[in-house]
Amino acid sequence: SLKEQLLKAFDEHGLLVMQGQSLLPSDELALAKLFPHDADAPIEERAGPYSEGFRKWKLPDWREIQVQGWGHIDDHYGISGTMRPRVETREWHTDGIHDLRCPPVLTSVYCISAPPVGGQTLFASGCDA
Repeated sequence: SLKEQLLKAFDEHGLLVMQGQSLLPSDELALAKLFPHDADAPIEERAGPYSEGFRKWKLPDWREIQVQGWGHIDDHYGISGTMRPRVETREWHTDGIHDLRCPPVLTSVYCISAPPVGGQTLFASGCDA
């Protein structure tokens, strides 16, 4: 099955890159839920970070999905506004998993648009560290 193939590839490589995909939020969430997770955990424990500042960028119908980036957003699945993160330096960080009692097995990133230069995202394995 697709689930078995994805889990095997993830276990073997620790990172999956699927370029050229066109996903709706429901598709993105369904893909993420193929991986081990606590489906009974409250939303705050499976969709961190969930503080006020982050909550406004979570898709209303898919609260596990959060918009990230810079610039103006005009009704992206119910999210509108201007994102101006206060990032002034290059730094290592994790996207909120430290806020959860039981962190997820993986995090996913779905890029809608990227700048022509820069915008790289680097990944590291906590298992191999």
